[in-house]
Amino acid sequence: MSKRNLLFIEITAYEIRFLKQQQNLGSKLPSLAFQSIPLLPDNNSSPQEAYPGILQVGLTRLEQILREYRQSVVGNQKIPVYLLLPFEKGLMREYKLPWIKKRDRDSAIEYCLKHEMPYLIEELVFNYRVIEERKGQDLRIQVTACRKDVIKLYTQCFAKAGYVIKGIEYSAWALGEFLNAPESATLLCLRKANLNEAELILFQGAVPLIIREIRISQGEYSAPNVFFNSQDLKVPVDFLLTDGSLESTEAAELLRGLSLVSQAKTFAPPAAPTEEQFLEGLATYTLLGERQRVQAQKNYNFFEENNFKRVKILALIVVTCLILLLSAAGKVLLDQYSEYHELQADISSLSELCEQQAEHNNYTQLEEWNRIKATSFKDLERINHAWGEIADMKGQLTVTRWNYVPGKLIIYAQCSHNDEIILLMNKLTLSGWEKPVLESYHGQRESIAFTLSIQSK
Repeated sequence: MSKRNLLFIEITAYEIRFLKQQQNLGSKLPSLAFQSIPLLPDNNSSPQEAYPGILQVGLTRLEQILREYRQSVVGNQKIPVYLLLPFEKGLMREYKLPWIKKRDRDSAIEYCLKHEMPYLIEELVFNYRVIEERKGQDLRIQVTACRKDVIKLYTQCFAKAGYVIKGIEYSAWALGEFLNAPESATLLCLRKANLNEAELILFQGAVPLIIREIRISQGEYSAPNVFFNSQDLKVPVDFLLTDGSLESTEAAELLRGLSLVSQAKTFAPPAAPTEEQFLEGLATYTLLGERQRVQAQKNYNFFEENNFKRVKILALIVVTCLILLLSAAGKVLLDQYSEYHELQADISSLSELCEQQAEHNNYTQLEEWNRIKATSFKDLERINHAWGEIADMKGQLTVTRWNYVPGKLIIYAQCSHNDEIILLMNKLTLSGWEKPVLESYHGQRESIAFTLSIQSK
């Protein structure tokens, strides 16, 4: 495998785009080279209403393009590649959850997806991004998912063509990384998706919020036809950017006619690397953005096999550490055995000292017990008040068990909705408790089982 070459590839409905990064000997900065290859051969002149796309043309043509490109740039060597896919078969959702520890977030997201699409969850690979986090209160999470069969299709094709896939994600996230709009601003980007079809991407800063496709010259449009969800209409557009194609230009005129971007300013993209030529336009911005994400280790990776290899490597490291730990423990035990008889004398001496210390500690322990008893009595009064509040709550919240230690109450309960958890936290806080923390959170079907710990003031 070539260690000096790194490749970024974007697949669209009508062409394959390549950005090759090569580290030249004697140069600190790598060189970059961009190339695009049409998906359909030049001799294909049959009239079409739209490009068929990779999944319709079949992977034979893609494999041919990939193999010919690899042989032209690195010969028969294998080359690592980061792949960008169109969002046409992707899934993006936003969820608001009670604040949960990081170890339980995957389980909570999986429960939300199962509740929304129970028959599809097993076919998806997902990643999430925390949009807003208020510790101890709630979380806003954006979930992005990709179908496993699509990932498998591409990984097999690239392997046959002599590539080693290092990561797979959607192109919209890479484009947002390069454009890097102000975090508080919204940027609407329009680019060619197919013949007579434009892709609409609305960014909040560098994060995609909405991804739609607009069919040009297909009858009359209204705002709800362009933004499918009613809440999308409330999102103001601060900046507008197009790739200069006929489709994106007509889509921009359509949006202006609907007064959706009438106040938007033209966005000025950042400059491409100055040491290279021909790296301009949205066709290269996406690949340059992915290069930035990889360098910063911010890129998503839907490549399950790659993730599985990481798990195997981690398991191997853990096993090796255990072997070394056991070896060290055996040596320590052997050394300690020789000192056994000396320790017997020390134990006898320490026993006498402990008896003297125990008599001294009796008085201190009695004072500590009185303090704990007073605190516990006050907390039990708070628990009794809180239980009355919980009994008046409407809903299906059921407390199955609770444990109390001085200064801390642990509640085991079940409910049917996240709002009931938040309401329970508020009730306990008003009753004189503080610092509520969800110790565990597990959703199954229409029921949520959780463990809540809270401290007394």
